[in-house]
Amino acid sequence: MTYTSNLPSVARAPDFVAFVCKTLELYSSSSKLDKFLIDFDYKTSYASEVNKWVCFATIHKVRKLYLEFETSGSSYLFPRRLCTSSTLKTLSRRFRHFTKKPTICWGTLKVQWIGYARLQSDHTFTGLKKLELVGEKVLANSDDDSAIVEISAPNLQSLNISGFMNKKRFQLTQLLNMEETAVT
Repeated sequence: MTYTSNLPSVARAPDFVAFVCKTLELYSSSSKLDKFLIDFDYKTSYASEVNKWVCFATIHKVRKLYLEFETSGSSYLFPRRLCTSSTLKTLSRRFRHFTKKPTICWGTLKVQWIGYARLQSDHTFTGLKKLELVGEKVLANSDDDSAIVEISAPNLQSLNISGFMNKKRFQLTQLLNMEETAVT
């Protein structure tokens, strides 16, 4: 399922949210979803709707989830159902602000792309094989450069850190099976 609008997103976000909610209500297939993409100008007031969309995707056993929305100062917290998904293989998330770190159990997740996000503290990726971190110039200048981001990923085979992540300090732990590391 793909919906694309050529209308200005800022003026049309409420219409887009209403359209997606109505469309998902009408979806009656029990088939699994291969890919689900959410891309719009997110505001905290849409959190309930976005959580419903993400839960819809996880109920339909989504394999690739793309959360490509701009948070513009708002924060987003994954719904619990997503944090325990047993079918998710790929997660792409491009938003700047997260609320408190959720407990995540993604044993099937193999690829994660994190773009334009504030990375702080520690991140554990149990079954993850490929991790890509992309930094944005605005965030590079505003993040606490003295903070060390600890990444624990015992099955990681590929790591790509690019963009304006060069000011961040990373500590990699439990990299038992690391075959390749690409830092650009």
